[in-house]
Amino acid sequence: MDISTICIHGCEKKFDSTGAIAVPIFTSATFAHPGVGQSTGFDYSRSLNPTNVHLEETIAALEGGSSAVAFSSGMAAVSALMELFSPGDHIIASDDL
Repeated sequence: MDISTICIHGCEKKFDSTGAIAVPIFTSATFAHPGVGQSTGFDYSRSLNPTNVHLEETIAALEGGSSAVAFSSGMAAVSALMELFSPGDHIIASDDL
C-alpha cells in the first residue's frame, strides 16, 4: 500500500456500521455499554475515542511506526512530554514554543 492510499483510507479498522467510506467524527462524550461489566472499549472521549484511534493508527501507518498518540490540546501534549524528563534534565526549545 503506498502513502497516498494510506492517507485516503487510513487504518483498516472501521468504527461505523453504516458502510460509510470515511470514518465518522465521533463527538459523543460518553459511550453506552452492552451490559453491566461489559465494555466496548470506549468509556469517555477524553480517554479514548474511535476518531482518535483511527487518527493514531493512520499516523503510525504513514510514519512506519508501531503506534502514535494524539492529544486533544497542546497543553495535554506538553504535559505528557514533560513526564519523560527528570529533575536536572536539560530541554532545548525555541522561544516561540
